[in-house]
Amino acid sequence: MEVESAHRETSSAEWARLRALIDVLGEPDPSTPSVASPLAPMDPIDVCRRVVDRHRLAREEYRWTFRSSSPSALGWWDAESLDLALEVLLGEAADSSQVGSQIQTTLDSSPGWASIRIRDERRTARVCSPNECHGPNWALVRAVIAKHGGTVNAIHAPGCGQTVLVRLPLRQPDH
Repeated sequence: MEVESAHRETSSAEWARLRALIDVLGEPDPSTPSVASPLAPMDPIDVCRRVVDRHRLAREEYRWTFRSSSPSALGWWDAESLDLALEVLLGEAADSSQVGSQIQTTLDSSPGWASIRIRDERRTARVCSPNECHGPNWALVRAVIAKHGGTVNAIHAPGCGQTVLVRLPLRQPDH
């Protein structure tokens, strides 16, 4: 019962944060995405690590891991909006996984791109394919990532979990 109560509190806090950003941005519309803060040079490794650490503390019933194959992945992004998008994606992964599951976040960079993978050991019926990811959480994530010039896709392997892949360009976006 304590786990369910903690889960509801986390979801309520996440929803309040999401609602506050939606109030600033307006309802997400993937055709005209917007972020609250200006884009600036930043490294998403720190953002990923911070979000994973928050989840590790708030939802101890899961095994949270973060690794980066790169020492740095400097690009032009809005740290606050990227933080929120990752918060939503990690929350979705936990909400759809059994207690005790591992949720891995990995950041890799290749020429011109940073890739963030969130992989869970999803065993519940709630699965999202690229064409089925919808609702206010996914609309916000897609809008934030699109504003950064990136993409977000969900890949599901039955019985093996789901991986969400976020790709972000390392260059300054065109204005």
